[in-house]
Amino acid sequence: MPAVVLIHGLFGWGEERPLCGLGPTYFPLQHLRRLWQHGPVVAVDVGIASSDHDRACEAFAQLLGLRVDYGEEHAEKCDHVRFGTIYESALLDHWDASNPIHLVGHSFGGNTAVLLFDLIAEDYFGIGTGPDWVRSVTCVCSPLRGCSLPSALGLEMPDEPEAEEVLIHGSSKHVLVAFFQLIWKAQQHWPSVLRPLFNIRMDQWQEHNDTRNAHSSKNALWNSMDNMISEVTPRYRRDILRSRFGNLNKTYLIAVVAGPLEPLAPAVLARTYAPYAGLATAVWLISLLGAWRFRHRAQQTFRQVAAMHWARRMLMMLAAWNVTSSCIAAFTLFAPQLKHHREAWGARLQLALEPLRPFLHGWLVRPKRCLTLTHWLGSLPPGR
Repeated sequence: MPAVVLIHGLFGWGEERPLCGLGPTYFPLQHLRRLWQHGPVVAVDVGIASSDHDRACEAFAQLLGLRVDYGEEHAEKCDHVRFGTIYESALLDHWDASNPIHLVGHSFGGNTAVLLFDLIAEDYFGIGTGPDWVRSVTCVCSPLRGCSLPSALGLEMPDEPEAEEVLIHGSSKHVLVAFFQLIWKAQQHWPSVLRPLFNIRMDQWQEHNDTRNAHSSKNALWNSMDNMISEVTPRYRRDILRSRFGNLNKTYLIAVVAGPLEPLAPAVLARTYAPYAGLATAVWLISLLGAWRFRHRAQQTFRQVAAMHWARRMLMMLAAWNVTSSCIAAFTLFAPQLKHHREAWGARLQLALEPLRPFLHGWLVRPKRCLTLTHWLGSLPPGR
């Protein structure tokens, strides 16, 4: 039966949850696995801001349990390493033309899913793949024709068609790139500590990840334009859709868009949040006035308690417990021997929080819409 492969978007994750496995799931995996009874549902973990090509190669390697191969020509053109992580185990037990899959990408993951299908259809990896390996490609809220995010982050779009985009020095995009490259550099020095918290997964650029390039607006990651922000400009997406994706007529392409949200005018925003802001301000003022009014009595009481022998002993025990509990928590979160237990507790936490999902994400995640999508995927005929 066809499996469903989920591809996350910008700064997202798949099966590997952040915060040492205790973080929330990017996709409602447990809910989707209950809905989809036709095969497994898996989520890949690819670069959080890598290009569609790099993310597609990483997803393909994870599905089959291979070493990531970005391609000799692509690696030489973008000036990063050709081979990446080696995945010992495959996410899919059976995947070929007789066992096709459904590719589902959210946000920027939809663009990655489209390119992954194109690479599979062209047998880019040289193992005999073809368009029959993928039954459908679903893009959920994906910028297939580009978006305005690069311009909002400080990417200057020139008027000349053949000119390259320019990163404005000191822009929010420049600050964002520098910030994440510094975090990425720290992850390379302390991988066992920082990667479980949030894994950037862009090791193909490790040769260019130094402090000087992190602060420069002309670093290799940006100049190569081999990153997600550069590839989501409207002009780039237009050229890609016209010249590259000629294989899309060989599968089913499903685009799911979200309903429009009415913009909040300043007056509406003020009326909505003014009562909460006023209440919080009043509570803080009353607390400050009370503390100032009874400051002398509080100081006298504190001196009396501090003079007692049992109180000093309790304070010493409390300080010792804080230090001990911090060490125990650090060992529990970062010890490799406890990884299985962390994942088990994370799964239990997800089950406990599952009843709260409709209340927390009712406006974003619609189970009825997911159910409609699963029915549509299940009703597709074997071929076109």
